[in-house]
Amino acid sequence: MRSKLSATACLVCSILLSFPVVAATCDSLASLKLESTSITPAQIVAQGTFVPPGPAPNPAALVVYKSLPAFCRVQGVIQPSSDSHIEFEVWLPASGWNGRYMGTGNGGYAGALGYSSGLVASAIPGLAEALRDG
Repeated sequence: MRSKLSATACLVCSILLSFPVVAATCDSLASLKLESTSITPAQIVAQGTFVPPGPAPNPAALVVYKSLPAFCRVQGVIQPSSDSHIEFEVWLPASGWNGRYMGTGNGGYAGALGYSSGLVASAIPGLAEALRDG
């Protein structure tokens, strides 16, 4: 199961990252058809406007979010089996992509996305820091 999940998540990311900028808009990614996967939604987030879901972030994370460039936020659910529900996000820079891919996540039933490393001492950047770095 774990290898199938990893393979499916990598497939989703590689497909989204392979779209030529001129061939697809961010909104059009919502209609992308992938096995066992639903895109829910795909939309442009304007520069400096991202606010993560859930409780209010700490002040250090808010500073990071306000510094973000515009990006395409793709959210989705992968259900490779009847008893699975795996949510994911892919953030694609609206411009200035450096050609690199950064993936983050956790195993088991952890169920949290690393939007920003904020004040946490971590060698792994959150999505916000990676996006800001191109």
